[in-house]
Amino acid sequence: MRGYLGRAGIRVLARTLVAAAVLIGLANLTTQADVPAVPSATPPPSPAQLHLMRRYDCSLDGFGDGSQPRSALIRDDGDLRVVSFDRGWQVYTGSRPHALVAVCHAPPR
Repeated sequence: MRGYLGRAGIRVLARTLVAAAVLIGLANLTTQADVPAVPSATPPPSPAQLHLMRRYDCSLDGFGDGSQPRSALIRDDGDLRVVSFDRGWQVYTGSRPHALVAVCHAPPR
């Protein structure tokens, strides 16, 4: 009796693992096939944007070292402008128009 229960337990465990693997595989196929590719909302950086980002030591996604930004790069009616971080934050939170592009270490000039 004990041998039968042991083999039955192993069969149940094996079937459960196979079923889980199949379901995970189906879930991956479904998510990859059903979700269309979404074009990036942000255009690639222009040479002018790259120049300003190097000059003001900017980051597109913040600074992981905990340092505080002193300025921000915003897109104002198609033009790039370096402004104070406070102004950039107002743009980011929506209380000012335009679009926040990056935050920067160097202060605005």
